Amino acid sequence: MNQDELINYTPSKVDTKESSTLGLVAFLLSLAGIIAFGFVLGVAALICGFVALQDKNKKHGLATAAVVIGGLEAFFCGYLLLTAQSRLFF
Repeated sequence: MNQDELINYTPSKVDTKESSTLGLVAFLLSLAGIIAFGFVLGVAALICGFVALQDKNKKHGLATAAVVIGGLEAFFCGYLLLTAQSRLFF
């Protein structure tokens, strides 16, 4: 390649999609929920993750991870809350 070709070089595949800020927020909420053992943070991560997945022009990696982690977290926290409550009353 000569110098003119190097100056005018453009890659053939350019990834123009940006990361979703809301997906990042959802992912951080899901991680904070794991650390703080929070049912509320898991549900918030689920909601933010689903909203972030609706944007077709952004990457979905963190939003998908947040939905999975938040869903598991909400399920397990809800299960533990319900079983603890049932043991208190029965």
